[in-house]
Amino acid sequence: MSIYYPEPLGIPDLDTGVYRRIKNKLPVSVENANTLDANRVMFLLDCILSGEYRSRPAQWTMATRPTPAGTPAVQNGEIGFNTDINGLEMYTGAVYKWSILFGIWTIDTQPMTDIAPGSRGFCLGIGPVIFDGSQWNAG
Repeated sequence: MSIYYPEPLGIPDLDTGVYRRIKNKLPVSVENANTLDANRVMFLLDCILSGEYRSRPAQWTMATRPTPAGTPAVQNGEIGFNTDINGLEMYTGAVYKWSILFGIWTIDTQPMTDIAPGSRGFCLGIGPVIFDGSQWNAG
């Protein structure tokens, strides 16, 4: 069950424990693009940190993961979930390409293409593994 707060969230005063509302101009007009709508930002941040809101990174397979030649082109720092390796990976640039932050696979499905040295995963039958730039080693 989601909780919807009728009033914008505030910041607790450390001395009194009373929540103080952040003053801003509501509603923000389109013409006033410089006004910070802090209450809405704080509400979203609070819900993300409390676990009420969740996010999910983009998903792809080895065949459909983004490339520099794709549209849109992959950018350094993009993170996604690769369903082929059940793992989270990040694009580190043209030299090392994809760094696997963690993943789980079998020996038959271990990733070898465009993998950055230092990538980590768990290979069933072997255990934790680390990629040295050319092969996966027990680690």
